[in-house]
Amino acid sequence: MKRLAAVTALALAVCAHAEPPDIEYIYPAGAQRGTTVPVRIGGYYFHGQANYEMLGSGVKFQPVIKSTKTIWFEGPLIYQPLSQQSENYPKDHLNEIIVAKDAEIGQRLWRCWTSQGATKTLKFIIGNLPEVMEDEIDGRPIPQSVTLPVTANGRIFPREDIDIWAFTAKAGETIVIDAAAKRFGSPLNIVLSVRDAKGNPVATNKTLRKGDPVHWFKAPSNGRYEVSIHDAKFWGLQNHIYRLTLKRGPHILSHYPLGGRRGSTVQAEFHGPALPSQRANIALKNAKGDIHFAAVNNWGTAKFVISDYPEQLEENKSTVTTPIIFNGRIKKPGESDEWKIKLEEKQKIILDLAAAQLGSPLDAVLSLHDAEDKQLATNDDRAKNQADPRLQFTAKAAGEYTIKVRDRFASRGGPNFVYRLTTTTDVETKADFALTLDRNFLNLTRLNEPPKADSKPAGPKLKVSVSRTGGFKGEITLKVGGLPPNVTVHHATIASNKNDTSLQFTVPPRTKIHAKRLTITGTAKVGEKDTTRIATAPETLDHLFCGFVPAVPFKHKGVYRIITGLPGGTTFHRKYTIDRGGFTGPINVSLADKQIRHLQGVIDHLVTVPKDATDFAFPVKFPARIEVGRTSRVCVMLVGEMTDYDGTKHKISHTSRERDNQLISVAAESLVAVQTSADSFTVPPSSEFSIPVTVRREPAALKQPMTVGLIQPGHIGGIFSEPVELAPGQTKVVIKVQTADSPGPFNAAFRIRASTTDGPRRIGEKLIEFVAPLK
Repeated sequence: MKRLAAVTALALAVCAHAEPPDIEYIYPAGAQRGTTVPVRIGGYYFHGQANYEMLGSGVKFQPVIKSTKTIWFEGPLIYQPLSQQSENYPKDHLNEIIVAKDAEIGQRLWRCWTSQGATKTLKFIIGNLPEVMEDEIDGRPIPQSVTLPVTANGRIFPREDIDIWAFTAKAGETIVIDAAAKRFGSPLNIVLSVRDAKGNPVATNKTLRKGDPVHWFKAPSNGRYEVSIHDAKFWGLQNHIYRLTLKRGPHILSHYPLGGRRGSTVQAEFHGPALPSQRANIALKNAKGDIHFAAVNNWGTAKFVISDYPEQLEENKSTVTTPIIFNGRIKKPGESDEWKIKLEEKQKIILDLAAAQLGSPLDAVLSLHDAEDKQLATNDDRAKNQADPRLQFTAKAAGEYTIKVRDRFASRGGPNFVYRLTTTTDVETKADFALTLDRNFLNLTRLNEPPKADSKPAGPKLKVSVSRTGGFKGEITLKVGGLPPNVTVHHATIASNKNDTSLQFTVPPRTKIHAKRLTITGTAKVGEKDTTRIATAPETLDHLFCGFVPAVPFKHKGVYRIITGLPGGTTFHRKYTIDRGGFTGPINVSLADKQIRHLQGVIDHLVTVPKDATDFAFPVKFPARIEVGRTSRVCVMLVGEMTDYDGTKHKISHTSRERDNQLISVAAESLVAVQTSADSFTVPPSSEFSIPVTVRREPAALKQPMTVGLIQPGHIGGIFSEPVELAPGQTKVVIKVQTADSPGPFNAAFRIRASTTDGPRRIGEKLIEFVAPLK
């Protein structure tokens, strides 16, 4: 009967969409070949566990990840207007990545999925240097020593965090500091600086790699050096992850050409600090796919694009015919490269330049000129957020034409301003088409009732775009392979001369809850035969990962109210009612993983609403230290377990961000104030000292017994104290502190906390500093 009740609930009208899972980070964000690395995966709405997958060869992993205690540092108090911004709170889940010794260097994509849907993909980087992890602690930075060469994995967390990595170098050695964050999707805006053993700044050379800084310097003397890293705006969160490679030169920063013909050997030119020479032969004989990562001596790794066309270097220019790939670079500011090509009358030429997409800083402008140097066509950006240009042109007359390439800004140029220009015509580019998807994952909510014959499709749209070549203009019929039974697709045709369509899906009620890969193909009459092409999703995936998810029958309702003057250190019980929609099971309530405002230390207590109950009060615990006058907007999440028609069990959840369902409050001063005789105390080893404490309480708290104690950061050792009882009406106590032989490190504040022992929760705190005695 219980299972039938749950199934019946899902056959009613849709109440809410499932809260889709999401991922924020994997930490560390990479590993060395031949190692096994435990990782933390930050996810939302996993409700304890999720399925996990890392794509590509050379890696193994646990297919199911489970929650663990989330590492969290509250950090400094945030003030308006920043305190009014939204913030998310991913939960940590554990996995283990095993990287094969012969795994190809480069990135792997990974993703998760639950009963509520699939997530996007994020990147994991495989390198060839030894790796270390940051010792994450709260408070002021403590330098962490490493031995070069190394890739240090860390994150700037909490806000205003600064990490310091220390190493030794000999006079005259070139030290390279290559920081990566944006390259694999981290939001961290890295700022680097270097200091010597005396704390003096060390001048460095610097450049950028896809927005990430690379510094290098020649050590002026033997000794210890420190690299500090922080966010440009001194922000920081769990997802502000970085990989910092520290090594002695040589080190590759750029190379030319960016690619070569399959099966050939490319004599490549490399640029970077302390390179003993600038050239090395790169064999592309055994290169697989279209990208080849080459480990070049001990200089580093370089990425080469593989083609099947003839190639020409700028050192060996000549007038050519298509197809051809031109490899060039804008060596100095204001330079313009010229390439000569012969075209026949009415011959259509396609010029496709790759620079930014391959990591080059070149912002290319492409143009085509006739024999009299008259500009016939030009292009800067091929599309929004796609800086590389692309041109199509039909020659009116046979003859020699000139292709010109320059940077958009005349003040820019250098050996790293490299590009590849693929030139084809309709002789080589036969009538054809290519399909692309606007995303690589999609979640589809199934209906609670069979669709009516005249009902219109609802739910998310999947945009499918077509790139037509060789004059192809025909209609394309799309097909989605791998769909569950009875799932239907709408708008599955790209009309003649149209460039896209938006697919929509209808998912009937008795569709299995699961996630799977779908293959989207398009078939059209090209010439005299039917041609089929597979659509490519972002990150060059050949499939769409799709979650088929249930509607959530239950939701909660509140009454709009603003609680003004809510004191810090107290607990407010927000009342809600539940519209169960036929769902009869117990429901767990907690703070939502995604909030519309910083919680700023607000915590909860898990509430379980019993079977069939429709009312509950949710306790929201406000911290003693909170910005007075800030408006809090707390959202809650309901989680239940449903049994589907096939007997499978699934965790489902609902979150509401509607105004009526928020706990809206304006923070006020705490009812309890803690005062000490000083703000800092000298802490000698193997000793005992006292801290006099005065607790001032408003009348409502004065009648309650309290406990006063010392709260110390978890990483600080050698400090021992016992809490002291404070009787009703009493205001003064003394906390006695004992120290071990080597207490510390004293890089973070301690707290004196006064908290009620019974009755309503009321808490007051004061931050104090412990300082080691001068030697």
